[in-house]
Amino acid sequence: MKLKVSEVLGFYTAVVMNAQNLGVSKTDLENYLNTELDETDVIKAFGAALKAMREIEKESLNTLSKEIDIPNPTINRYENGINAPTIPQIVKIVAHFKIPFEMFVFLGVAKMQGQDIEAWYRACRAAVENAQKQSRAQRRAQGKH
Repeated sequence: MKLKVSEVLGFYTAVVMNAQNLGVSKTDLENYLNTELDETDVIKAFGAALKAMREIEKESLNTLSKEIDIPNPTINRYENGINAPTIPQIVKIVAHFKIPFEMFVFLGVAKMQGQDIEAWYRACRAAVENAQKQSRAQRRAQGKH
């Protein structure tokens, strides 16, 4: 079964479409969102994004391995699309980079299609942080914590 990136992103499709400073046309962005993925594509996209974000953050494999308590060779296999991470490992990785799994897939697809994703990664992180701030503010306004 194949899914479009926009289906994987779900709610975050709107976040991505509204992100500022992506430096890409809406048409190109829609093309990335309409890319169809199978299970292998998702694994490869996640790995491509992981490697790119680690390099953007200037983290070595050893540093990342220590930070998230996943062995260096295991991370390397994820980055190269050889193995798929387990759910607990995905949770550690996405928490470290502060973007949801779905955005890893989106960024990985863009990276695999030759896009320099540094600005995208930063814009997506900012968009997620802003959405989280808005959600917290709404809950406070409603008297919920």
